[in-house]
Amino acid sequence: MDLHTGPDPGTLVSMDTWSGTRRARVERVLRSYRILSHDSLAELCDVRSLGGMAAFEHALEDAIEAGRVRPLGDSLYEVVEQPPES
Repeated sequence: MDLHTGPDPGTLVSMDTWSGTRRARVERVLRSYRILSHDSLAELCDVRSLGGMAAFEHALEDAIEAGRVRPLGDSLYEVVEQPPES
């Protein structure tokens, strides 16, 4: 299993868990603001604490591929609200 230092010093988490945590942060920030530019989203997600710009880009791409975030063009993004489960 590939391990990575987690958000708390001295903790190790799997890369899948850490990637999911990063993606969840992107979704949470977008949910709070509805629509954000790429630069604003990166700033509000605190890129440094995510592991740098490459990690942020990966989290954003994961969220888009999972259908949780939608690119709107002109570097704008919105969260995809999930319909209530029946």
